[in-house]
Amino acid sequence: MKYLTIRTNNNSFSFGLYEDKSIICSGFIKGMKSDEGFMEINYNNKKEKENLTLTDNDSSKQLLDKLVSLGIINSYLDIRAIGFKVLGHSQDNHLMITDKLLDEIKEMDYSAYEVISSFNRYSNITKIAVFDGSFFNTISEVNYLYPVYYSWYTNYNLRKNGFGGLRIRSIISKLGKDYNDGKIVFCDLDKDTLITAVDNLKCIDTSNIMSVRYSGSIDPSIIPYMMEREGKNASEVVNELKNNCGLVGLSSYYDVGTIMEQCQMLDDRAVAAKDRYVMEIVKYIAQYYVLLGGLDTVVFTGNISLDYSFIRREICEKLSILGIKLDLDLNSNNDNDFQIISSKDSKINIITSSCDEDSVILDDIMKYINR
Repeated sequence: MKYLTIRTNNNSFSFGLYEDKSIICSGFIKGMKSDEGFMEINYNNKKEKENLTLTDNDSSKQLLDKLVSLGIINSYLDIRAIGFKVLGHSQDNHLMITDKLLDEIKEMDYSAYEVISSFNRYSNITKIAVFDGSFFNTISEVNYLYPVYYSWYTNYNLRKNGFGGLRIRSIISKLGKDYNDGKIVFCDLDKDTLITAVDNLKCIDTSNIMSVRYSGSIDPSIIPYMMEREGKNASEVVNELKNNCGLVGLSSYYDVGTIMEQCQMLDDRAVAAKDRYVMEIVKYIAQYYVLLGGLDTVVFTGNISLDYSFIRREICEKLSILGIKLDLDLNSNNDNDFQIISSKDSKINIITSSCDEDSVILDDIMKYINR
């Protein structure tokens, strides 16, 4: 049986086509609803690229027709089911997509809604929604409530909603049964920075903190202050805080690669931004150590974690009071798959691991098909 996994991101999506659990091909489509779209497919050690016109949001037809023309599938009927990553919560990790559920997805994740709608023309293919946020359903009220009017929660469901759940689930599958009853902090350091506390495979708390372009938590009085100083409205200031602050804002460099290079050259602004970033992460790991009542494992994942060993080293050095000790030789090896990098006498395991969201989507498709 063949299965298709889909992960959307604004006006694009990536995909993987599988025969049972073996990958057949992968790729992406960018520029949906555009006359400047682009498709790339990787298969049999070959790369196929094509410019597309997608003004009618016919990305699904363009993709499946291309798979047929390349001889990868005979027809769309070869595909038993499609799993779609959906940003949002459900009581279940995955559900079959119905018209009612699609209306709910429209409110949760409009990008996913658009792509799913495009694939809806293929009524013979089972479509499964895999909810990224469901992993965080176990967070208790004391941890998901914001310190604001309680009526904002009851009337508008204003609460902490985690994301990156599929990434964590993919790492948990790598950790294996020995870690099932452990107290684990996942440090997902990427475009977004997500620190998540897990106990017995259940999420206890999660936080989206200062990251590459995101400011993280700030004093809310900063917003009207900057509105007055810079002549901007509230939306404009919030947009700056979400998209142009964090490491980029503090360092004045445009991307994380440049910032890290400048840190190695001891540039003052880059080092100051990096130091603040490291300290934010350290604070949350220490906070979760107390919340969990101890800590067995810290897992580093995401591009920043995996590409820059000195970031991992600095974080762990500042947490040495907890009994964390790195094996510096192992830490210097940026193995992007799975590696234990703590020393043998460390009280807490330190692990680096890559993520594979498609593997989780595929597993959930199979669980539904074989239920």
